[in-house]
Amino acid sequence: MNGLYINTSADLFIKMYPIIDLLGDDVKSYNWLVSEVGPWDAVFVKYSIKSDRYENETYHFISGDELRKALYDNRMQVMNYATLSAFDKDLNIEQILEGGIPKADFNDDLWTNPVRMQNERSVIEIIAVDGMKLQIKSQDDKILDRYADAYPNAVDLARYNEGVMRKTGNKGGNSQADKAEGKGGFFSRLFGNR
Repeated sequence: MNGLYINTSADLFIKMYPIIDLLGDDVKSYNWLVSEVGPWDAVFVKYSIKSDRYENETYHFISGDELRKALYDNRMQVMNYATLSAFDKDLNIEQILEGGIPKADFNDDLWTNPVRMQNERSVIEIIAVDGMKLQIKSQDDKILDRYADAYPNAVDLARYNEGVMRKTGNKGGNSQADKAEGKGGFFSRLFGNR
């Protein structure tokens, strides 16, 4: 499984319609689990097959067509945090939820190796963090190639994560070493202890 890290700060903020539009008709091939979208919750309720809460997390289960429509209808809105996860259409929501709901906000696992899907049944995960950082993960390298072509500043997510871990003197994100040295999450690894 591979992934890309994209810093969109040159564009100032993440607008999700162009991100999802790069998938083309592939977006329609899947059902999507949308979570951690904050103010967008009210938007997705209008389009989703099912909106509910699972383990205190709000989610929206939505078809690819409806996901594209929701993002297009609100294409000028910024998305600070979000996870958009694609699943094969033969899986129902109960099967998907068994793997948990992917998270974007304060999720250190996003920045550790090996790069992996948060829900093992995901085919694609698009994660927005801090309004300017994107992770694109896919089991299909051709999809990642589309994003790499559209965003020349995209870097291999595993390589980016290694750089974050090396900056703090850690090898491999050893959580025991982090605890022993008083280092915690992503921001500690990114900026070091001050």
